[in-house]
Amino acid sequence: MDRTSSILSLNVTGNPTRAAKADRGQALAHRFKTFVKRLAYRTGGLDICHRLRNRHTLTVVMFHRVLPRSDLRWKGADPEWTMSTDAFSACLHFFKKHYHPISLAQLAAAQAGESTLPPRSLLITFDDGWADTSEFAQPILDGLGLQALIFIAGSVIDQAAPFWQESVYRTLSASTDGMSRLNSAMARCHIDARLTQREARDEQSIRSVIRALETVELARLNELARVLQTDSNESAAMMTASQLRKMADCRHAIGSHGMTHQPLTKVENPTEEVTQAKQALMSHLNEFPIDSMSFPHGAYDSKVVASCRAMGYRHLFSSDAFLNKFDNADKNGRIWGRIHISERAIADAQGRFHPFMLATSLFLRPRTMLAG
Repeated sequence: MDRTSSILSLNVTGNPTRAAKADRGQALAHRFKTFVKRLAYRTGGLDICHRLRNRHTLTVVMFHRVLPRSDLRWKGADPEWTMSTDAFSACLHFFKKHYHPISLAQLAAAQAGESTLPPRSLLITFDDGWADTSEFAQPILDGLGLQALIFIAGSVIDQAAPFWQESVYRTLSASTDGMSRLNSAMARCHIDARLTQREARDEQSIRSVIRALETVELARLNELARVLQTDSNESAAMMTASQLRKMADCRHAIGSHGMTHQPLTKVENPTEEVTQAKQALMSHLNEFPIDSMSFPHGAYDSKVVASCRAMGYRHLFSSDAFLNKFDNADKNGRIWGRIHISERAIADAQGRFHPFMLATSLFLRPRTMLAG
């Protein structure tokens, strides 16, 4: 090895290396930023900023699944979209401290000019129609006197199996022989897809498997979910009609999340999709009108918006993560942004909730007004 090679070798393998120094520098910068955020929250400076900056905004937060860590379903649930009951309860207490939580009825009345919204209004929403929304989230909401807007895909009511993506995620993440189980189930469903992974346990690998299956016909993927659900012996994943009615009876608003949970920009006939969804939900709610919609997978365009408006959906909610500028002269015709709350963004590596993390995630978001 010549002198040049030796120098190159030292640059790569020496101690400390440039990479190690860079990592330490990034870690120090992260710790400093965390310290500043924590200090800003604890001293009240961040709250003062929030009270002034966001006085005339509506914050809409979005949840999906809420489960106790002791529940059997926790182990195989997608961590990006699943929150523990402890963290969810902490979020609600945080909302009551820093916001004025409102209901969909209050928002509708303000848009109609019948009332005014309080400063720093916040609306709590759920997507999909999971059984655990009724089982675990609702009692926590009711105990704190809070109302939520629950968006449900029309086809999942009384359905035992979760969406096929969650079925695949659960099978691969919760089983030591997940790929073998998945391949066996795919064979029974006559799904001929080439999966290159010999095993997939980490989140990135599992998501790559899910992406590889997205080209398969939806009917076969739904059958795959049913087969995997039967094999798992887990309790039903999606909300029953009785749970749906119970939530409505407890003054939680019910909205549509499409019929099949497919992106509305990809379905052949979005008008038919949103019409069927409305009819399915109303049939379980004694024809109580459904006039709100959250776009499945956050996907929408002008054609989708026009279809929703034509079918009587007055309140449209996106997954665009911004705060909604609001004055009490606002009328109908808005698309509301929503902020997804992930437990991983508000808790440390040990799973401990930190209010300063939620505060910095919400208070400083961009503010805008989206017409649609």
